[in-house]
Amino acid sequence: MRKAYLPAEEALSQAVARDPELMEAWLNLAKTCYEQQKYTRAAECFETAYERSHASNPDRLTLQWKGHYVRALLAAGHPRPALPLIRSLAEQSTGEEQTRWREILLYLSIQLDMRNEALGYATELNRSECTGAKWWKALAHVRVP
Repeated sequence: MRKAYLPAEEALSQAVARDPELMEAWLNLAKTCYEQQKYTRAAECFETAYERSHASNPDRLTLQWKGHYVRALLAAGHPRPALPLIRSLAEQSTGEEQTRWREILLYLSIQLDMRNEALGYATELNRSECTGAKWWKALAHVRVP
């Protein structure tokens, strides 16, 4: 809270070294690393927290937490491992958040040269939300090489 990220990182690193099962410490360490722009380390910590929390209680994985993990993965240059989480966020979120995650998923599919997946997803979005121009434009963009 005081933005003393380096001392927090040191303390949290010691905490997870002593007790690797402290999921909250892994999450806080990930957030601390992310705030210091240590994106690869943040992604590693989020992944560890994800693995530990998912194995013990998958309901503890909030949408906000998944979003932090995805942002760390993307910032660290690891978009492919983020795709399953982005799909989950695109399905489970609501309102503007859902639209944003859908856009990210579609954009990454195109960026990662997953044209068939992007085309299928854009088609699906058009079928489910056929009244808006956003997904029609996206479909047209995906269809044009």
